[in-house]
Amino acid sequence: MKLHLAPLPGAARRARSCVRLLLDELDVPGSTVEVLDLLLSEVVTNAVRHGTVRDTLTLTVCASPDEVTVGVGDDNPDPPRVLDPPPEALGGRGMQLVDRLADEWGVEDRPGGKSVWFRLTLREDVGSEALAG
Repeated sequence: MKLHLAPLPGAARRARSCVRLLLDELDVPGSTVEVLDLLLSEVVTNAVRHGTVRDTLTLTVCASPDEVTVGVGDDNPDPPRVLDPPPEALGGRGMQLVDRLADEWGVEDRPGGKSVWFRLTLREDVGSEALAG
């Protein structure tokens, strides 16, 4: 699945909605859907805020019976950073969540920018301890 999104505040909501349709078809466990929604929101929001996107973001989703891989492309070549903000900070934890909850994640250079991707294994207990804590 490939989708182009306008780099606007509602982009994360639209991305979640489109990806959920695909996940419903695959009968993905609920805890995986929750984690995927969270991580998808973080990488799309980062692209909107920091990706210096001119026209569109590119969302790619590759799903199999065993895993889902999501990529978000923007036109800023700078990779995201995993920050360690102080407890009182109101933001800066997005990539920390991706780093903690995704089975794997990375950044691929592409012409004129990058794509930030993450992979989740499809299992009932994915991330449930981290979400509860």
